[in-house]
Amino acid sequence: MADFNKPYLERVLKPLSSALGQSKAANLLFESFEKLGLSPFTLDASGYHELVVSLYGRLAEDKLIDNETLKRLSTNWDLDKVPESEVLGPQTDSPERTIALPDDPKSMCQTVLDTVLKGTLAKFQVSDESNEMQRSVSEAMGLVMNSISKLKDPSTGLYSRQATAFLAAQLERYERITAFSRQLNTVDMERLREKIKLLPDVLAVDDVAVLVADESGTFEPFYVSMEEVADDFTMGLLLASLAEEAGKRRGVVSGFEETFADMYHDSIASAGFSPYWLAFPLLIEDKFLGAVIAFGESSDIWTEDETNAIMRVCNHLASALQSCIHYKNVKNLEERLDRELRGVGTVQKRLLPEVLPQIPGCEVWAFYQPSGRASGDYYDVVKTSEGTLSFIVADVSGHGAPAAVVMAMSKTAFRLLLAQGTPIEHMFPKFNDYLCDNLSADMFVTAMGGSIDVAAGLLQYISAGHSPAILLQARTGECEVLSEHGILLGVLPGQEFPATSVRIAQGDKLIIYTDGITEAKNGANEEFGEKRLIEAIKQASASSAEEMANNIIDAVTKHTNGLAPNDDRTLLIFSF
Repeated sequence: MADFNKPYLERVLKPLSSALGQSKAANLLFESFEKLGLSPFTLDASGYHELVVSLYGRLAEDKLIDNETLKRLSTNWDLDKVPESEVLGPQTDSPERTIALPDDPKSMCQTVLDTVLKGTLAKFQVSDESNEMQRSVSEAMGLVMNSISKLKDPSTGLYSRQATAFLAAQLERYERITAFSRQLNTVDMERLREKIKLLPDVLAVDDVAVLVADESGTFEPFYVSMEEVADDFTMGLLLASLAEEAGKRRGVVSGFEETFADMYHDSIASAGFSPYWLAFPLLIEDKFLGAVIAFGESSDIWTEDETNAIMRVCNHLASALQSCIHYKNVKNLEERLDRELRGVGTVQKRLLPEVLPQIPGCEVWAFYQPSGRASGDYYDVVKTSEGTLSFIVADVSGHGAPAAVVMAMSKTAFRLLLAQGTPIEHMFPKFNDYLCDNLSADMFVTAMGGSIDVAAGLLQYISAGHSPAILLQARTGECEVLSEHGILLGVLPGQEFPATSVRIAQGDKLIIYTDGITEAKNGANEEFGEKRLIEAIKQASASSAEEMANNIIDAVTKHTNGLAPNDDRTLLIFSF
């Protein structure tokens, strides 16, 4: 606690006490501190001047002392050098008995300290019921004020001395508990265990044991300050029994209650511990998480104030423990989901063709990059006859396991319809109806599929709400955007999907992709876009299908500055 600025304070207080008496002088002095917004801790020359002028004006206007005494005060305070116009008029009397507590902890402590030092018996009002700190201070200071009201005659000066000492002890404990509670702000269980090692010092007790209940109700030692018994089986059972009693009561269990003294005294004493213990439950909305067991030197240390202080620490500890448990559960769930998605992703990759069919006059290359462990992008290429390839690139809405399942459904449907010899213009209507029957209402699929007759130089394709394919024409060096498209798959049954025919020539390249390519964003939230994609295609116009795919991916990576993809990226390139 800070010291008063004694030189200036004594210059004010000694003459004033001589004139009014110590109690009245103290009350008047600290009223003036509050009215002027000054503090005895930081009183400087300027503040001193303002204070004595204010006091002099108050004394003169209210005629609290005779003229002769007032003149002596003026001399002692050097006010004979102050122009009369600077002497302040009367100030409002009667300090408030209900004082609102500020939100800030330091301001809160200062308000309480100034009030007690003035000798004012006040009720401290909580402005925010959800502010645990305010409620704790209000409750604690209610006890303080009750104790202060019973102290001896204030005129002896004992009031001020005892009140200040009493408050200093309260605030020191409060600050110690508050500082410790702040350190509990962690979701890491091991870090919390390290912080809890400070508990014996924070609670001012000999030893502490913290036990945590698992889902089955079994108690495990979370921290035991008594190292020599931390791993002792018998002592572990004993501590668990004490914790269980606290859990049953949902309240404090005392080791010197007759019932428990008889039950546990010999066991605790034989282990070398004090029989003066308290077991505090760790509760969150009546959910029992465990218990804190504190051992003290004697029953005298367990005053109501000390018990309440420890209970406040336990409330903070319970909140921290709950946060750690939640975090651990979330991490365990994430790890389990990650393992499951890794498994889904492994199966999913097996659904993609390991080797793409190659036919004379056509090189095929694919690039596939999922955004997570499991994705919703799918591609397939099948040789349906000599010189003819059928293909599909699909993008399932969403990510993760649901999208991966729909991807598997898509492959099954595509391969089955091909095996049945279904023409491309009939394939998509059947594929659409199949998905409408099997997808949930919030899912859909975009797709581009078709067939390529290399010998005839003919491409037939259908787009169902998919990103337009790009045909690089070798003769002109220009890119044609194949933008015709129909409705999304899996939304409305009974739809028609007409096919579009395009001539292809030697040297042409067909690039089919998913929107994870064009919608890849950089730090400024700018998409890669179709324009940059066409530029990357033209730059690699004379390259192989593989080299073109690498050039496109390099351009996307450069644009995003290497950021991890937020959507799956798929490329399928045919080079004729």
